[in-house]
Amino acid sequence: MIISSQIASMRERASGKYDLILAAVSFFPTLNVSYHFGRMVDDIADGDAPLPGCFSGFEEFVDNLKNRALQPENSDKVKCAAEFLLLRSVDRLNRISKNQQEVLEGVNWFLNSMLEENRRRVDRKVLTKRQLEKVHYNSFGSSLEISLIAIGSNNRAKDIPEAPLILGKDYSIEEKELKPDLKRGICNIPSEVLSTANLTLEHLMKNPDLVSHPKIQEWIINEEIEVGEILDKVKGRKLDTRSDLLVNRFMLLGVRKRHFEKKHLSGRRINV
Repeated sequence: MIISSQIASMRERASGKYDLILAAVSFFPTLNVSYHFGRMVDDIADGDAPLPGCFSGFEEFVDNLKNRALQPENSDKVKCAAEFLLLRSVDRLNRISKNQQEVLEGVNWFLNSMLEENRRRVDRKVLTKRQLEKVHYNSFGSSLEISLIAIGSNNRAKDIPEAPLILGKDYSIEEKELKPDLKRGICNIPSEVLSTANLTLEHLMKNPDLVSHPKIQEWIINEEIEVGEILDKVKGRKLDTRSDLLVNRFMLLGVRKRHFEKKHLSGRRINV
């Protein structure tokens, strides 16, 4: 009962950064369990959902999930909904991949990225542009890796390195995500930009409307231009049919639509 209520509560929340994967679930049913597992852990990492009461901290929670992933066949004494979903997800991924080590590495990559996301929220870290790109690659790249395994694709995230970066940048500059994240202490604006704007994360946490600052708006425009440039590189990637559908029909289609709808993207990059 507790597990089912936790899953129901998750479904009521906005899906945020996993909107694009959710769109593919109806087309690729094997994504369903992995999607819900990823959503739940991400919600807890970002502070959108409470940490299960049986854990003293997020790191202990993640360590427990890593240990359970080593023995997915042992479903006794499940402590929380995330653990239940993990066991079901790993079991299904193992049956699809036939390579348990690959599945374990993908799950650990994802969990480590969530640990990193949680730490920067709790510690209110402000990162450089390069550091943020690495964070986004790990967060979206690990999710992409698991998704590709789940749909039975022969491709992996390393075959489409541009996709996680595009997804991370696109998510970071969306105002509907930018402001709520700032309120929670999650800063996806590079430290270089905040410095030129003479702003701190504390300023933005108290007043997220400060994202209207000209220097931040210039950064958003430049990121949109960069997304457009990276999108062109993805077109040249040779992918199998399943990967092509997942990445180009679902994950990146919305990004492309938003990109081409913004007329200012044809302008020059602005120096900030």
